[in-house]
Amino acid sequence: MRNHRFLNVFHVKHGGLAVLLYCFNQLSTIMINYIIIGTKMNKDETLKSLELAEIEINRLVEKAKLFQGNVKADDKFLPIELRESKLGEWFYSDGQKLKALSNNPLECMSNIEQLHEDLHKRYEEMYTIYFGEEESGGLLSKIFKPRQKVLTDSERKLIDEEYASMQKTATELSGEIARLVRRLVAVSEEKINSL
Repeated sequence: MRNHRFLNVFHVKHGGLAVLLYCFNQLSTIMINYIIIGTKMNKDETLKSLELAEIEINRLVEKAKLFQGNVKADDKFLPIELRESKLGEWFYSDGQKLKALSNNPLECMSNIEQLHEDLHKRYEEMYTIYFGEEESGGLLSKIFKPRQKVLTDSERKLIDEEYASMQKTATELSGEIARLVRRLVAVSEEKINSL
């Protein structure tokens, strides 16, 4: 039952959407297996989760890059909570078990946590600058129809600076994840499965 897949891979003509749907399918399978199997870790699934985290990081940076141009108010750019992201969901559940690995220093996990938090903060700051604070309208109007305000030159410069910082943070986060992956590859599957 462990290898049984509950979702089929979707074939979509649009490349980016196909990748997104494939990643969702893979992550859903991992999460379903996690629920069915219990709390045991699996080396392949852990490595796949980290691969999906890399994709999510790149997607967030690409979405933030759009703040440098003209974003339509209809586009969905709402920031998500740290623990609601795919990396956050994994990190604060199975990811915490990796602290017990002898070849994984604790600073690796704390660096990933801090960099992931910084990445989300920078995105939220860019979102706030770009769409601004609405004075009228309820919460639903903010969610479904964010209004872009006219940006000043200083706000555009601030968005550019935030984006550059976000790129740097994403690169550092990807580097930490790559180091973690190398450590996981070096550990036997039995050791990871015992966590």
